[in-house]
Amino acid sequence: MKGLAVGGASLAGVSGFTMKSSAQNGEIPAPFCGEASLPPQNPPGGQAGQCIGCVEDVCDGPTALEPLFSGLSGTCFTLPAEDIPEGADYLTLKAGQNCFLAEVPDNLSGDVTFCLEQVDGQPPMLQDISNATFYTCAGEDPQLPRSWRSPARRSASKPRIFQMVVRCR
Repeated sequence: MKGLAVGGASLAGVSGFTMKSSAQNGEIPAPFCGEASLPPQNPPGGQAGQCIGCVEDVCDGPTALEPLFSGLSGTCFTLPAEDIPEGADYLTLKAGQNCFLAEVPDNLSGDVTFCLEQVDGQPPMLQDISNATFYTCAGEDPQLPRSWRSPARRSASKPRIFQMVVRCR
């Protein structure tokens, strides 16, 4: 899914992002991956800990990326490609008590839409998305900008690390 441009008309949502109520062509599917952890898994806790189990199933050492998106509604989440955090590998969408997982393709442009997807009838009913969290995986050199990364360096599980430690004295 390299060089994907996704767009379309939609209704304005929270903080200038848009939500749609039904899936359409060109959208990135986010299949059901399990129930949310209640209370949230700690660390990281809070919103980032609700669906991190889905990401841990596909990569080692996932780290939540800022910003976290909350107060959402609808069954799709749309945002400009430039607002996707640098180094994002996966996106979780929490809808009701259910979690959905989407892979974040490289080289996105325009508006990008991620939509909930039922897998074999699971969950039995799609509820509105309440929050969205981007994650990165451990193992890739964090100094390289996303657009410079070689696709040949990526494995099937897309291990990466994009974490910065700042210490103040």
